[in-house]
Amino acid sequence: MKRLFLVCLILLSINSWAEDPSVIVFGDAEQSVLSDEWQLSLEISLKEKTRDGLITQYNKVKEEAYKKLAALGIKDEDIKTEGFALNPWYEWENNSNVKKGYQLSHNFSVKKDKFELMNKMVVAMTPIAGVNIGGMAHMLKSQTREKEMNKLYAKAYASAKTKVEAILSASDKKLKRIELISEDLTSSNRPIPLYDRANMLEKSAMNAGGAGPSIQLSLIPLDINLSMKLKVIASFE
Repeated sequence: MKRLFLVCLILLSINSWAEDPSVIVFGDAEQSVLSDEWQLSLEISLKEKTRDGLITQYNKVKEEAYKKLAALGIKDEDIKTEGFALNPWYEWENNSNVKKGYQLSHNFSVKKDKFELMNKMVVAMTPIAGVNIGGMAHMLKSQTREKEMNKLYAKAYASAKTKVEAILSASDKKLKRIELISEDLTSSNRPIPLYDRANMLEKSAMNAGGAGPSIQLSLIPLDINLSMKLKVIASFE
């Protein structure tokens, strides 16, 4: 039965035994890696009746938030603004939009490689009226990702090589050379920073002085699942 399966695989994979005898196989590899870098997403979300009042309130909230971050050793260059918007604030009343004032949203993030510091930031930001915590991304440092990519590549190639050897054994052919090795981008999951799905919370606009957000964040680093699929073309003689 095993030999019959391999013969079928050969018949399905061979491009042309008569002209250019070659076969295409795919090597798979996957593994989990513990996150070693984290990005906390934050938002200042405010509404006020007047534009000047909104700006004044925003400056107060921002100053308080940045001071608490500075007390934890976070520098201004560590804080990255993701977006800023100031727009009129309307509400639907009596089948029409009624202007109530102005609303402001300032999205920013802090990325660090010390998880205990991330937890301290969550604790520091939570009590500030007007600040929402949008979630925490569990990530890999670039050097860690490169190291794990190399491991995945080696595992995926070993998987493909095993399949090539099985086909050689079943076909009584000899390997001439490996014609091509490429990553199958359509079939593999790229090992990019992944947001922790379990820790994403529903974001809702919060006025200054409003109730704090309901936050569910991981208390420990989480695994990031990586996978790779290599496409290998081998020619025979």
